[in-house]
Parts: sequence; structure tokens; C-alpha cells
Amino acid sequence: YFLRDHGEEAAMLQMLHELAASRAALVSFNGRTFDLPLLDNRFIMNRMFSDLFDLPHLDLLLPARRVWRRRLGSVALGALERNLLGIQRTQEDVPGMLIPQMYHDFLRHGDGRELVRVFYHNEQDILSMVTVAANLAQLLAEPAAVAEPDDLLSLARWHIRRQEYDEAETMLRQALAGEMPLALYQELVQELAYLLKRTGRSDEAVKYWQQIAVTSLDSVLGHLELAKYYEWQRRDWGEAIYWTEQALEIVGQMRPQPPTPENWRQIELLEDELRHRHARLERKSFHT
Repeated sequence: YFLRDHGEEAAMLQMLHELAASRAALVSFNGRTFDLPLLDNRFIMNRMFSDLFDLPHLDLLLPARRVWRRRLGSVALGALERNLLGIQRTQEDVPGMLIPQMYHDFLRHGDGRELVRVFYHNEQDILSMVTVAANLAQLLAEPAAVAEPDDLLSLARWHIRRQEYDEAETMLRQALAGEMPLALYQELVQELAYLLKRTGRSDEAVKYWQQIAVTSLDSVLGHLELAKYYEWQRRDWGEAIYWTEQALEIVGQMRPQPPTPENWRQIELLEDELRHRHARLERKSFHT
């Protein structure tokens, strides 16, 4: 569709309405926050109604963020083309930010030669959306083929949000089987430990909390979870006291970054919590 002048807008919207009525769903890239509100406003301004806004809508930007933002940073369509899909646009392309001005220039002067670049840009956007959708579908259908630990962690968290814990656990264990930086390894182990705890398998989670405690020199997360486990699950006061004392030793050496009053206060609150836990455990130990 091409709007040769503003007077054709109502006809274009009517054609869009008829097209939507014959379709089962809508796919976009950032359409939920940009394209659809804009179209909704144009329908209202023309005193028209459309079934377009009632269609099931897959905005590819949302799953792209969940799956790839951790590894790639930017998940703008152009960034996905370069860093994920291996697509390189030709010099015929035009930056999207220039398109409104190019269209206004056409309306003012009637010279449409430069709009060929806009048509190319829009065509490539659609082709890239199809490719992004295919990549997402393949990731979900064949998770065993995913090679990037970052992507597996993102997919696992996606499944956790949907309470699909078996799928999430499979992806976390698959990710842990590969090589990766220590920080990513710690994050994967932590996610798996929390998943096991959430699904009532705290005994299995213990070895992962121990790994976190041993490898994290500036965090007490693993120590605190082990103290909770031995106090409330095993009623082993001595082991719970040990992990609490280890945590207190680390907290005593913490220096917040940046060293703001609020960050210092967070450390003080954590230390108070640990000292309270230690005192409670000492009392329990004394009375047994």
C-alpha cells in the first residue's frame, strides 16, 4: 500500500480493515507500543472502526528481548540483523528515522524517486521479521540445538515464568555442560538452585549452594541459603552456625560500590540479619 496523498487515508484504512478481517493473527516488531497506537489514532481521526485491534498479536520484540538481549545487548531489528541473522543491507537502505521526512518531501514536491529506498527498507523489515520469528520457533522447538549458554539461561527463565519447570531445568543443565566465564557459571548455578528449591528439591539444591558459596568471594547468597537449609530442613544447628559465621566474615569485609549511605545501610541490615540468625541458632544449639 502507498498513500499518494492524505486524501487517500480513509480508503487505505478501509483496505487495511478488510485485510485484517481475513487474517487470524497479527505479527509486528514493536507494534504494540508504536504501530498499533498510531493506527488506532488514525482510525479514530477518520471516525472508523477495525477488527485489526482484536486480532491475536505477536510482537516479536518482546520474545527477542527475553531470549537475546542478555547476550546481544541491543535487540533492535537492525542489531538482530547484524549480530544474529548475518544480514547486511545494501546502500539502497535508508535509516528509519529519515522516512517521515522523505514522505513529507514527496507530498510537497511530488518527486517519488527517493521513496524506492523506503520501499526497500520496509521490505527488508518484513523479511527480517519472518527470519526472527523462524529463529524463535526453532529455539523453542529444538532447545538441544542451542549452543549459547546465555541464550539457554534466558530461555530457562522464560519457561520459569510460565511455570514450565522441567523444560527450564533441562536448559539450565545443558548450559552448565559447556564452557563459560565464571560470572555466567555462578548465575546459572544460582538459577538452578532456586529452581530445585522452588520445586521442593532442596536436598538436591545443596550442592549448588555450596558451589556458589565456594566460588563467590563477595556474596553471601550461597552461605545464607545453606544456613536456612540446615536450620529449617535438617535442624543441624552446627552446620547452620558454620555457614552463618562464614557469611558474617564476608559481610565484615564488604565495601559498597558506590559507597553511598544507602548502600552502607544495606550492608548494615544484612549484617544485623545474620547476627540475629546466629544468636537464634546459638540458643537452639544450647537447648539441644
